[in-house]
Amino acid sequence: MPEFYMAKNDRKPSLEAVLMHNGVAVNLTGCTAKFYMKKDDTVLIDGHSAVIVDATAGLVRYDWGAGETNVEGKCSGEFEITFADNKPWTFPAKGDLIVNFRERFS
Repeated sequence: MPEFYMAKNDRKPSLEAVLMHNGVAVNLTGCTAKFYMKKDDTVLIDGHSAVIVDATAGLVRYDWGAGETNVEGKCSGEFEITFADNKPWTFPAKGDLIVNFRERFS
């Protein structure tokens, strides 16, 4: 997954990702999505609801809540997808989803 960049305390743009397995978008029809984010060993977002934007294209989105981007530096994120059979699958399975927050000038 590509890295994502934004300024500290910004809440736009939302974080969007296409969830892939073996080079193919995962069909998310009938699924629910959650987003997690941590910096080092500190959990910053612990399973907040994410939006499935286009189920057949594997597109998910996380809309930042108040205070969730009040951080500087590199964070790691992941989406947990729960399928209709109640089995979870976490993305990315390989590598990291990196969210970089830079210091604001003001």
